[in-house]
Amino acid sequence: MATGVAHELNQPLTSIHLLSQVMEQKIKRGETLDQETLTGFFNQVGDHTSRMTKIIDQLLSFSRTKEHQINCKKVVVANVIEKSLMLSHYQLTKSNIEVTFNCSNTSVQAYIDPDKLQQVLINLFMNARDAMEKSNKKNISISLEQLPEKEAFEILVKDNGHGMTKEQLTQLFTPFYTTKPNGKGTGLGLFISYGIVEQHGGSMQAESSPGEGTTFQITLPLDASKLTQKAITS
Repeated sequence: MATGVAHELNQPLTSIHLLSQVMEQKIKRGETLDQETLTGFFNQVGDHTSRMTKIIDQLLSFSRTKEHQINCKKVVVANVIEKSLMLSHYQLTKSNIEVTFNCSNTSVQAYIDPDKLQQVLINLFMNARDAMEKSNKKNISISLEQLPEKEAFEILVKDNGHGMTKEQLTQLFTPFYTTKPNGKGTGLGLFISYGIVEQHGGSMQAESSPGEGTTFQITLPLDASKLTQKAITS
């Protein structure tokens, strides 16, 4: 992973270095730097530093996820989903995305870390938004179902975006892998989300085909606190 971090940070750093060399040569040649040139320079530097900040922030988030136990409490799962949608409302509405939430049982309760589940869901919503950027009609469909036989519950998040190939799916949860345009994604969001779900003793997978959208399936135990207690005593 260290190699990946070095590679991802080296790209914007190299770009900033090259930009500074170009500006230095212009100054040495006595060229006049007009407002447009200076604005373009600072905008590019700003874009590269913003990308590095995002990478560092997500690495810190990943570190916190690994270092701290999940803080389980009894919650109504539908309420956690609805709060995640509320926190994402501005971004989704701004992108003209229609959201449907189908819940077979609104009273499903579970012992989980609601803040971390929110983090996972919001990341999926934002990924879906980006995947549907060029779609004419944009829709995110969310469903919640209890699985009594497994003592678990399942959340599905489906979009009608550009979809992914089988090859892309195999790398989806790999750190620093992204299907987004260069500079737009860090490739850490799904990696961190996968870790959070695993920390709860759950599973996360995706199904997709090019042009057919993507469906993420999250399965979590109804009582993740048992896993936490076991980890503490072992």
